[in-house]
Amino acid sequence: MIRRGRGAWLAAGVAALLLCLPLLALIAFALPQADDFCLAALWRARGFWDGYWAFWRDWTARLPLVPAMMAPAALADGLGLPLVAAYRLVLAALALILVLALRWSAGLLLPQVTGWRRWVVAAVLLAALLAGARSPRDLLLWLGASSYYLPAGLALGLCFLLLLRPRGGWAAPPLALLAGLAVEFGGPATALIALAARLSGGRTRPCLAVVLAGLAGTAFLLLAPATGVRQAAGTEGDWLRALWQAPLETLGFLAFTVSSPAMLGWLLLVLLAGARCMPARLPLWPSALLVVALPLAAFALGLGGAGLVLPARAQQTLQLALLPPLSWLALRSGERLRLRLSPRLAWLAALLLLAGPNQWVALAELPAATRYAAAGEARLAALAGPGAATLAPLPDYPALLHQEDLGVDPADWINRCAADYFGRPSLALAAAAPPGLQPWWFLWPFPPH
Repeated sequence: MIRRGRGAWLAAGVAALLLCLPLLALIAFALPQADDFCLAALWRARGFWDGYWAFWRDWTARLPLVPAMMAPAALADGLGLPLVAAYRLVLAALALILVLALRWSAGLLLPQVTGWRRWVVAAVLLAALLAGARSPRDLLLWLGASSYYLPAGLALGLCFLLLLRPRGGWAAPPLALLAGLAVEFGGPATALIALAARLSGGRTRPCLAVVLAGLAGTAFLLLAPATGVRQAAGTEGDWLRALWQAPLETLGFLAFTVSSPAMLGWLLLVLLAGARCMPARLPLWPSALLVVALPLAAFALGLGGAGLVLPARAQQTLQLALLPPLSWLALRSGERLRLRLSPRLAWLAALLLLAGPNQWVALAELPAATRYAAAGEARLAALAGPGAATLAPLPDYPALLHQEDLGVDPADWINRCAADYFGRPSLALAAAAPPGLQPWWFLWPFPPH
């Protein structure tokens, strides 16, 4: 059955690509902002290795962050590109990594689907993820978040799926190490995800290797001098309140994420695939509960360790990491229960994917994104020359693209980073720019920080 309906497969692939286009197109309008200028200035001043060790000592040891955020400046200097063109090129490369990771995930989740049909599954999964993402800006449109939260989430989700394959478990430890090096809660998350995979049929030795690799990466982060510096500079969290409140916050996050129309559509499609295309093999209970409960416990532990001040953009890691376990649960539910579901439910899934809502937000913001990008490119071109040091705010600040602009005070850290990169004594805006905003559903239940 899984090989039937060539026309339906092609139609699904084309529709999925059309749903992805509005959000992927926003990459062409993205601008470097906030932390991007700091890493660009650090590249010019110290290069990669000296720059990374300065970060390791003074701010954060997160390994994927530094090379990804230095890459636009390195490409601009090495190839003679404008900084904004190099920045968009790096974002496009991250989007390609996301697509390839989802194609890998599709093969691990549905091994019976082969050839070009596997790319169709990946396209549908990409459409669901982009349409239902809690924060598309932090997923693909701003390096200050996507450079480390995206790799961490993809690595965690792939670890779970790899550990369930008879011969795929040994590919998981390098990904677990990446997750541990990317974010401070990556190690505990990989440990409990490995435990969930072991209780769901994974082999013991690869699961143990994943635990050790993830915790080794987190140990590297926590033992870096920068960890103490960040803790001293930030607001101290209330550990006791966090440890009992974090599970409730994380469960609320899961419930709200799954209730996204696009994510419901994807899970319904996977349920149909399990019910109609696959033989019942693995027991559903209690391992299915552990598939979701243990990753949730890991993220609750991460929230507790951060004193419930985990940035809202970290929700992207949670969503990416929980998507494969949830998909596995939907697949096994359909497979085990052998539900006699009508094929017409595929149309309901398509309507849920169409509901989004992110692609419609992107289309609505496209005119503002065009003005934002044009004015931002003109500003960056002026900064590269002998223009004025006091700049006007941009005419528009689309929510899916804008994180943080320059400030009115030349002593602001963003202004100083941009001034260092462009070789100017100081920079400032003539009037304050609005803060980066997201529609409220992207931030609940975590407050913005």
